[in-house]
Amino acid sequence: SLYMTTLKKEEFPDILFLVNYHPASILYSPENTTKFYDGIAQAFKIVEAKKKLIKKKTIFKVKTEEDLKKALELISRQKAYALDFEATSTVPRKAKIISLALSWENNTAVSIPIRDTDLSLYWDEDSLSLIKETMKESMNSSKVSMQNGKYDSQLCLYEWGFSIPIAFDTMLASHLLDSNSGNGLEEIIGREIPERAGRKTKFWFDLSGDWWEQVSLDEILEYNADDAMDQWEITNIYAGRL
Repeated sequence: SLYMTTLKKEEFPDILFLVNYHPASILYSPENTTKFYDGIAQAFKIVEAKKKLIKKKTIFKVKTEEDLKKALELISRQKAYALDFEATSTVPRKAKIISLALSWENNTAVSIPIRDTDLSLYWDEDSLSLIKETMKESMNSSKVSMQNGKYDSQLCLYEWGFSIPIAFDTMLASHLLDSNSGNGLEEIIGREIPERAGRKTKFWFDLSGDWWEQVSLDEILEYNADDAMDQWEITNIYAGRL
């Protein structure tokens, strides 16, 4: 039987389709052999060209008061971003925020510590208040994207006294687009940006219990930033499909 389908560009705006001869066709029409291999070569050229265009990963890890001032000024100017928290528990009312990270551009993120690995506060009272005030104002004036935002919003409410107005949730978007597939961030990454698949599993592989004591703060900031960057890229992919 003959099966035909129509692929509409508007349904897959983030996917490039290249039409080529089916390999079996050259058995029946040898004159198409050169065209078939030319099509394959063209696909590889496009892939290689895309690799060169991909921006190198840039993470601004905030460590000093001067860093913090620059980061908060940047954040206050953004109209949309992905936001991610790292915390000590999966239960919001029991959790303590260790760090937060934001991304508003592919392969770029700002990561801010809130606590050190011994759970002591990283900043003095004035700096911490400035972080809270800036984030509250920014979240109320920007479009915030999150993964499982309900958790992060409750976490923020319990620790900082305000919730997060979430404009886009990648977990919910994943469910709407494909309710039969897993909606965890690692699963979504595997489907949408497979070149980064396994990153989260590698980080957590040998960790258990009080995991924040088993890694450095720098590693936590890096991991947090990677989550935010992946969420930003996935947000743009899913927003185009919905």
